[in-house]
Amino acid sequence: MKNSYKNYFRCSIVLLFLNLIPVNYLYAQDTTTNKEANGVVKESKQETPPTLSEIIPEVALLSEDLTSINNSIDDFDGIDEIADNYKEIAENLKVIGDQFDAFKKDENYSTNELENLRSELNQSGQQFEDSNKTLKDVIILLETSRKEWLNSKKKWSTYEKLLRDDDLPLEAKKSLKSAHTIIDKALNVIGSKLNDLMKLQQSGYKNQETINDLNIQIQVLRKKKITSAFEVGSIPMYSPKFFQQFNSKLWQRVKSGFTSVIFPSKSFFENNWWVYVCQIFVTFFIIYLIRRNSKFLKDHTEFDYFTDRSISAGIFFGFLSVLIFHSDMKSVPLWNLFSFLIGGIAFCYLISNRKVEPWKNNFYYILVVILTFTGFLHVFNLPIVLFRIFIVSISIYCLIRLYRWNKNHKKSVSYKKYRWLFLGLFIYLSVIVFSEIIGKEVLALYMYESLLKSFMLIVFTVVFLNMVRAGIEVVFKIISNGDLTNIDEDKDNSKLLNKTVVNLSTFIGILVFLLGVIPRILVFWNIYNDIPEAYGKLINIGFSIGESRFSLGIIIASISILYFCYVSSTIIEMLLMNERLDRKLEKGARLSIAQLIRYFLMFIGFLLAIAALGFDLTNFTIILSALGVGIGFGLQGVVNNFVSGLILLFERPIREGDTVEIEGAWSNVKKIGLRSTTVHTFDQSDVIIPNSDLVYNKVTNWSLSNNRKRIIIAVGVAYGSDINLVISVLKEIGKGNDALVQSVNPVVLFRDFADSTLNFELRVRAKDQSKALQIESDLREEIDSRFREHNIEIAFPQRDLFIKNFEGSVLDKENKN
Repeated sequence: MKNSYKNYFRCSIVLLFLNLIPVNYLYAQDTTTNKEANGVVKESKQETPPTLSEIIPEVALLSEDLTSINNSIDDFDGIDEIADNYKEIAENLKVIGDQFDAFKKDENYSTNELENLRSELNQSGQQFEDSNKTLKDVIILLETSRKEWLNSKKKWSTYEKLLRDDDLPLEAKKSLKSAHTIIDKALNVIGSKLNDLMKLQQSGYKNQETINDLNIQIQVLRKKKITSAFEVGSIPMYSPKFFQQFNSKLWQRVKSGFTSVIFPSKSFFENNWWVYVCQIFVTFFIIYLIRRNSKFLKDHTEFDYFTDRSISAGIFFGFLSVLIFHSDMKSVPLWNLFSFLIGGIAFCYLISNRKVEPWKNNFYYILVVILTFTGFLHVFNLPIVLFRIFIVSISIYCLIRLYRWNKNHKKSVSYKKYRWLFLGLFIYLSVIVFSEIIGKEVLALYMYESLLKSFMLIVFTVVFLNMVRAGIEVVFKIISNGDLTNIDEDKDNSKLLNKTVVNLSTFIGILVFLLGVIPRILVFWNIYNDIPEAYGKLINIGFSIGESRFSLGIIIASISILYFCYVSSTIIEMLLMNERLDRKLEKGARLSIAQLIRYFLMFIGFLLAIAALGFDLTNFTIILSALGVGIGFGLQGVVNNFVSGLILLFERPIREGDTVEIEGAWSNVKKIGLRSTTVHTFDQSDVIIPNSDLVYNKVTNWSLSNNRKRIIIAVGVAYGSDINLVISVLKEIGKGNDALVQSVNPVVLFRDFADSTLNFELRVRAKDQSKALQIESDLREEIDSRFREHNIEIAFPQRDLFIKNFEGSVLDKENKN
């Protein structure tokens, strides 16, 4: 179809324009009424005849429409292209039919050859669908135009009846007759073209019948071949008949296989161009994303292997995204091989940069090479006898590699981890070799290709999901802080971020495996014929409860909605807490807003998830109303705490990050929930406090209006000290500390004449109340140092003790007696 689409659209525009013309000038208002089929009386339109001055201009418009239709139909040469396509399809179908007849006569054909023949048949079918769609659309446009001209004919017949008058001017009568003539010519032109198109369409559907018939016959022959191979088997490889197949006929088949390679048709690219455009876009986007954040990725050992291989990573990611998310598994084998070759080379170059044990990368290299060679032999239709030798050779080679690995890694740490996996592979490959040798080549081929493709898809997907996780982490850290270099400074934010990244990556990984990997593996193992069938069967797995049925697809959709709301609320919280953005609200207020948004989104997500499961929200509200009565009586404390949590979030007497004093214990508010609030004490313990206690009891908030705190340092000096000097020194100390509010002058008070001291107080204000204890310590240390410099004695309690000579007084008294 060289110019069919171009001509088709050109003709479509012309015909659509012409279809609008009769509607614009022929339909008029009507005042009569008609009964419709249901008996309802409705106003209908009645034709109002044109005036004499309008008849000739309207006839001229009809003549212009006729000329336009003739020109547009003559200009449209796409019909010849469609006819040539149908002829080409018929010739291809004849060749496919001859090859199929040859397969039926020759017992040495393989199921792969039948699959290649079926692929070629699918290309012819796609080419027919494209041509038929173009032809069908043109027929629809012409049919629409035909109906409009028929309506126009009815209108002019009505005009002629309404304008019937013996005194009607002769030119008016000629114009009415000319209008009928023009309309008849237009209908004849359209009818003739429609007849030709419908004949062409009839001939095209003969090709469709042939395609359907051949497709059914190929499927039947393929099932017969598989059944026969399982029941009877092929020639054993130790039999002389097996070696007798190596003759000139075999080499002719090899040569014909190379000459009969199926190349992608033009229709293949026309139908799938958007897929590869998206693939190219994804590739360049991944390359840009990696290079833009290369410094961050290098700091993470799990991501550094693709940091220096951004081009390979982009190509591999783009290739696998198409493989996982594009459900067309029936494309051309040669194109599949080409795509896999590009993706495989990118994958090998990518993993070569990983810092792992060498045998792991070698294992992946071997997988890619084997699958590439297998696809190569499929594309070029290698005869089955040679393909059997290839499978046996590859299987024996892998057995030798597994034996060597087992021998060389018995003392390694990874031996216990991979021992049973490689032992299972050893047994599996041994079964393949044994099946080929005894002649069960279909079983061997089935086991070989199914395992190989499944293994490769899983390995590719694991690397793919690792790159997805890296991208998620980069995006989330940019959203949360805007600077990847300082993200770990806020431990709480970093912990939330890491948890969200891990959970989201895990969730995406589960979805990819359920909806992308498992359906393809089921197709690889021939459990289902194609991806749409496997996908449909998989998501319809479920169970019934009463009249409601819960399928896997519905459950996944419900969970996805709920989790999407959760992730959205987390992203909004990160945006609100991004310190690099200009914020007019303080941190506590932003945290409160983020919590309210989180609860709202989770509530909406819950309702949508319930609706996705098939529950009627009306009935759900009735259930909630009934539960509300029970909640009011049985869960009063929970409801009380819930309402108190809302009060705390809206009124904000206490905010996350505030420093509060509760029952004499100082602590920081860590999280305000709907039921309870978590505070972190200065003793490094977490205390869970019901919200109602914070609302109804007395709580001291040291950072509600500001973050300052008054500090009072009491000092006692000895009697006889210079009072003015003491006051001066204390003021200097208060002014010299940078942790104090400098705009508020320190105050020194002479409070009392104590028993042993002159008591003074130094009163200052700390900028940050959380550092008040440290500031007090610093001030006392500075006071002690400065007082020593000025010889000011810090007093301590003193007592004078007078001792009388009691013994001497007693002796004098005795002597007197």
